[in-house]
Amino acid sequence: MDLQYFRSQGERPENLDLFTCLSIGKYSFFILADGYGDSSEEDINNYLQEICFKLISPHQKSELSDVLKDTIPERAWMSILIAKVSKNEMEICSIGDCRAYINERLITSDDSLAWQNLSKRKCFGDVAKLVAHHPLRHKLTDSMTPQRRKDIIKKREAIYNGDTIIFCTDGIWPIFHEDICSGSFSVKDLDVKTEDNSLAVSIML
Repeated sequence: MDLQYFRSQGERPENLDLFTCLSIGKYSFFILADGYGDSSEEDINNYLQEICFKLISPHQKSELSDVLKDTIPERAWMSILIAKVSKNEMEICSIGDCRAYINERLITSDDSLAWQNLSKRKCFGDVAKLVAHHPLRHKLTDSMTPQRRKDIIKKREAIYNGDTIIFCTDGIWPIFHEDICSGSFSVKDLDVKTEDNSLAVSIML
């Protein structure tokens, strides 16, 4: 497994796009967080450490959705994506607008008013492209917050040796969605300067 990542603070006073990963036995876990509001980098880091502690606990629950449901942040607001990768399968939970792609194919949808409104009249592929320029793109319909008690949906995707997985925050995908889908996107060659924090992770299996 070859992992590369890009992380930039942009023009923000603090970088709230954070990433961590760990391996437990035959599984690798990848967690992205994109903080907003009154969140701090310390608060988000503490929350990600709490998730990691739950994952390595000998009494851990097997479902990612249960881990997230039982681990509510105390002082942070964020979009979050957590993936569990094994030899032939990836399980993924995404809340907010972090995105996941497998082999140039988007496999998550955004929890935003832009996605919600566009999906009423457009197909998935068109929505994924058009939402980048929609005025309601930043208006989230769901995210991980101290008050969140909603159910969490988990997806499963088949994966194989040679596949490429890309995780990214909304500092990346509005600019590079079409490049990712065309196969011309390269994390190691990224040199983007934007107003927003930005984070991209590439995993070659």
